[in-house]
Amino acid sequence: MPSWSSSKVKEGAEILSLLADLPKYEPVLNQWFKVQCMTATVVYLRECIALIPPDLKESHSSSNFLATLSHKVFLRTNTPRSLDANISLREHASFLMGEDICWELVVLMLTAMGMSAISMDEVNLYDDSDSQIDWKDLAHQLLRAGDQCIDFCEQVGHLNNTGVTLILMNFILHTQVYGDADYHCWRKLEDLATALYALGFHQEPKPELPLCLSESYRTVFWRAYMADKNFATFFGRPPMINGKFCSCKMPLDLEDGQLALGDESVSRALSGLDHEGWNLNSVVGRATWLRVSVIESKFTEEILELSLGADTDDLVGRARYDNQKNQI
Repeated sequence: MPSWSSSKVKEGAEILSLLADLPKYEPVLNQWFKVQCMTATVVYLRECIALIPPDLKESHSSSNFLATLSHKVFLRTNTPRSLDANISLREHASFLMGEDICWELVVLMLTAMGMSAISMDEVNLYDDSDSQIDWKDLAHQLLRAGDQCIDFCEQVGHLNNTGVTLILMNFILHTQVYGDADYHCWRKLEDLATALYALGFHQEPKPELPLCLSESYRTVFWRAYMADKNFATFFGRPPMINGKFCSCKMPLDLEDGQLALGDESVSRALSGLDHEGWNLNSVVGRATWLRVSVIESKFTEEILELSLGADTDDLVGRARYDNQKNQI
């Protein structure tokens, strides 16, 4: 087991202190939650935030308390966790939080706070001194803290499914803070692609997994896939995620929040889908647009293969040939 130095524990304590301000930013988080298409992740984050130790939410948390908690979080992060196949989304959050939270969940919460801060168009909250909050500066601070947490997780040497979600969100926040053209964003995308392949997100989730988690994993994969194709298109670089090696299906066309409901409600929701996973209610929701975007990205990958491939002669002929293959 890695030996955590006092300096690392101190760094962790400083990061945990950022969560003490969470109650102040909850209105902004709730506003951000409403516009997210990663519904299962939002529900999951809500549950995680609700399970934050009460003492940590207190702004007067002592340095000794934070240092002790930081040490426990390091120990918890270093302990691999097995997952019950019948667990619900809310139970999964409770399972991972447990008595002490791990750094993966700290990153998720800090990144969610950062993404909500960067999305603020105008300042409408104030701190205790009645001075306006600099949301951009706050997003930078939270991003740096999130990067530190990811470094903590990498030192442990094992990656879990929650870790893949946090890498995706960390990548998105990097693009929002530094812009897509920043080299670090390209590196973050590479880390994301590597994590997806390492954990098997490019394949269909195991059938014994609960639907809420399967759909969450599918959403994470296809969000990463679409981001990869967008970067490849805008920068003229080869994509990192090759769809030819991916068997993961599109997320189902379910309404927001349905995946977090009980088994009976989920069964009713599934009965309202056709054999391809589209809803039969003529309702165009976020999941619908996500599925449309996935299809568009698949076409984009074919175009990228033609335009960025080594053989760029007779593109029209190659396009016709590929079209004929798809029709077979």
